Amino acid sequence: MRTVVDDCEQGISEFGALLCSPQSVSGALDLDAKSVTFSDAQFDANGDGRFNEKDWPIIQSLLNSTDPADLAKYNVCPEGDLDADGDPTNDQIIAQEDLDLIRAALDAGLGAGILGDWNGDDKVDCTDYNALPSSLNATICDPAYKVALDADLDGDNDASDLAAVLALFPTADVAPTLGVLDLTDLNTFVSWFTAGDERADIAPPFGVIDLTDLSTFVSSFQMPCP
Repeated sequence: MRTVVDDCEQGISEFGALLCSPQSVSGALDLDAKSVTFSDAQFDANGDGRFNEKDWPIIQSLLNSTDPADLAKYNVCPEGDLDADGDPTNDQIIAQEDLDLIRAALDAGLGAGILGDWNGDDKVDCTDYNALPSSLNATICDPAYKVALDADLDGDNDASDLAAVLALFPTADVAPTLGVLDLTDLNTFVSWFTAGDERADIAPPFGVIDLTDLSTFVSSFQMPCP
């Protein structure tokens, strides 16, 4: 869970994510604010299990929505008569104030990032793979903790997280001679793919063998991570 403390009208925000030490706001500031606690599931608009930049275009498109399902997730600033129904305490519309707060949460780093994106460049590639340590052992209060490596979002980086991240980088070296990428590897994978062999299921959505698996293999074959 993550928390945003925000003045929905003035756009002044302080942020915290499972704060590991006391926080304070310095200076003369009269802030009438509310605290919004949210989970990745709440703001996970594209359904991939994580709240990150990939969700933002979908959330942004909900401006002025009055759909109850949208309101339940994204109407985080209900104060004010933004829906013009005469009730100043419970507006039933996704307003710009709601979007501003959600955008601010992303800008403050309260999203979950893209799984496996070690260097934070919004893509997962060999640069991230080559930077991965041989083991993970950190909690959310540890400077070494990276939310982008927390596959199950349980607040730590451990062996299960590392296994999930490594699975994002399937090897194309699937047939003898191991250690050499050649046509034998390519032919072997194609035979698995055409036969519906579970070994060809190397990319999400897992449990389905489709063109995503084939394109993932071809990419790994053409540009393997050293």
